[in-house]
Amino acid sequence: MKEHLRNPYLPPTASLQDEIEPLFVQGTLIPRGNAWPAWRGVRWCITAWRLFAVQPGGWLLMLLMYVGVSVLPWLLVLFLQDALPMVVPLFMQIVLLLLLTGGVVLASENLGRYGTLDLRLLFSGPWRCRGKQLGFGVRYAGRVLLLLFGFAVFMLLFGRFFFPRAALVDPSVVLTTPLGLLLCLALFTAGAVYSCQAFLFGQALVMLHGLSPGDALFCARSGSWRNIKPGLTAVFLVIAPAIFLGTLIFYEASDLLAYLASMSPLLAGVAKLLSACLVALISIPILALVFTSAHVAYREIFLEAEKVRN
Repeated sequence: MKEHLRNPYLPPTASLQDEIEPLFVQGTLIPRGNAWPAWRGVRWCITAWRLFAVQPGGWLLMLLMYVGVSVLPWLLVLFLQDALPMVVPLFMQIVLLLLLTGGVVLASENLGRYGTLDLRLLFSGPWRCRGKQLGFGVRYAGRVLLLLFGFAVFMLLFGRFFFPRAALVDPSVVLTTPLGLLLCLALFTAGAVYSCQAFLFGQALVMLHGLSPGDALFCARSGSWRNIKPGLTAVFLVIAPAIFLGTLIFYEASDLLAYLASMSPLLAGVAKLLSACLVALISIPILALVFTSAHVAYREIFLEAEKVRN
């Protein structure tokens, strides 16, 4: 009943439905982003898990669609055999992943603000910003190539210092020393976290704020670099243990599935199906944790300090 038609002599009423407080609220964009301490990465993962727990079934379905659509170009290789160069499905897959990731960003924002995971955003949202997304993807790919070139130069110079002759033939000889292996792993991990954060932050800046590809990449790189420490904290304390635990569960279950497959041909098919389901049940929550933690990090870095409720 409308408020101006309400009878003042009626007894007071209250809604029987609990009001759901959103995880996300509006905030003002900070172009260069906030800089947070290392421990903040754990909080990002905790809030990300809360975001996943709102609709875990919806996340499972959306990321299954995400993975399924992204591998469609490789079906062309199966049908066309050698008639199609391998670079064609690879390029198509990169474009699909670029567009679909923008859809995941929109769905994450919608879930955090309104409590609903709209699967239609996975496809409809990115299509409206496809030009900016593709432009961002081209610029981002160029930066990644520069980063890989710098990593190769480091291996060559490090190898030249310890192995003056062998490094000219094979720069990977640096991995044969404990110090070289440790340094390469540290640099590769830091570079991977920096690049992944910059990619997902840039997607959010393009999709949610309408920034140009160049501005989005500049802001994303700045925010990712200033928050590399909480990103590494989230990886080492939450995401990496989750991957290790999932791998351990799959390894333990594989023996049982192998025994089941050896009993009969029919059970062998059942074992393959169970194995695929187990991989999905293990990998999808981890993939969702990566997406949601990066989105929570984007909001904490690029929006006002009150953007994420505790």
